[in-house]
Amino acid sequence: MPGIVICSSFELFPSGHFLPSVFNVSTMNFNHSNGKQFLIKTVNAENVLRFDDEGLQITLAHPTDVLSLRSGTFGGKYEIQCMNISGDTVASQTISTNNTLLDHMLVGSQIQIVKFEGGGNEAVIAKVCVDITCK
Repeated sequence: MPGIVICSSFELFPSGHFLPSVFNVSTMNFNHSNGKQFLIKTVNAENVLRFDDEGLQITLAHPTDVLSLRSGTFGGKYEIQCMNISGDTVASQTISTNNTLLDHMLVGSQIQIVKFEGGGNEAVIAKVCVDITCK
């Protein structure tokens, strides 16, 4: 069956803008793990969401098997862990220092929670997209 792709991005927010530690964009709930506000920065002409080493968690409104990201790190490496609603890890990836934004995809069964940790306080997310299959 055809699916619907839903994306969260941060191009509507100006660089230097702060978002609360918990917010929702495009049916995705973002939660900063340390309770601090998120900072919007501009990197290579793209507005991005910066997060600290403690990381962030994104809870998806609908489970997906495919998660597409545009992210990067300008500090240390960071980990992405995708879990189902029960908290079982169904996909993971480590992103090393790259000083640029990269597009990547994680594939796993019924992804509903996505955790990011690390990055030397300089990891960023430009876009998160999920493919929701219509049944």
